[in-house]
Amino acid sequence: MSIADAVPHNLHLNNLRLVDNGGFDGPSLRRLLSGTGTSLEYLTLSFPANLTAPALELQGTITGIAPRLKGLHVEVRYDEFQPGARAFVEHLATILPMCRSLRVAHLLLGEEDMENVIRYLPNSVEKVIVAVESGAWDEEDIFDVEAIAKTADAVISQDLSSLRQLMVTSRASPSRQGAGAAVDLTPYEEAIAMAAAKGVELTFHGLFPERVRLD
Repeated sequence: MSIADAVPHNLHLNNLRLVDNGGFDGPSLRRLLSGTGTSLEYLTLSFPANLTAPALELQGTITGIAPRLKGLHVEVRYDEFQPGARAFVEHLATILPMCRSLRVAHLLLGEEDMENVIRYLPNSVEKVIVAVESGAWDEEDIFDVEAIAKTADAVISQDLSSLRQLMVTSRASPSRQGAGAAVDLTPYEEAIAMAAAKGVELTFHGLFPERVRLD
């Protein structure tokens, strides 16, 4: 018996996490999501760069359950451009406006794709976690200021009246080296101040060596 055969037709789940399709083929995934659609509120999708056909076949099914979702975590892992990954991310941009009940959005995408997706965050969202998949470091081994500040600003500058928390991080691991060189935290501090003015708590997580602190 395959894992797909073990899934009952009347299964109802509140929370579902699928990593690399979870061993399901396309029809089984659609059946699983369709069967849980009346009760599913939290969905995690974690896919590699070489998205397989089953992942792409999910698009229509996810559209159907989008209005009920309260939490959505989407992670597409890749180091280079992949047509499959881009196709899924483009579809994600069309799904987000349909998530009218969404409270928490957690997105781990490439830098360019992140810019294209976060502009479609629904007004209902209260907490956003964005993890930029980027390897950009400056000469002091500090995470690229421009890329991160731009991502934070892209979220804060939107008219998201329900937004209260924003965390910006990266899949890349920051360097723990350094000779104590001065670090210009101005762009980060300005972003935090701008967020606070709009009633949003902005934090940057794991982007600096241990010798750097943002209070």
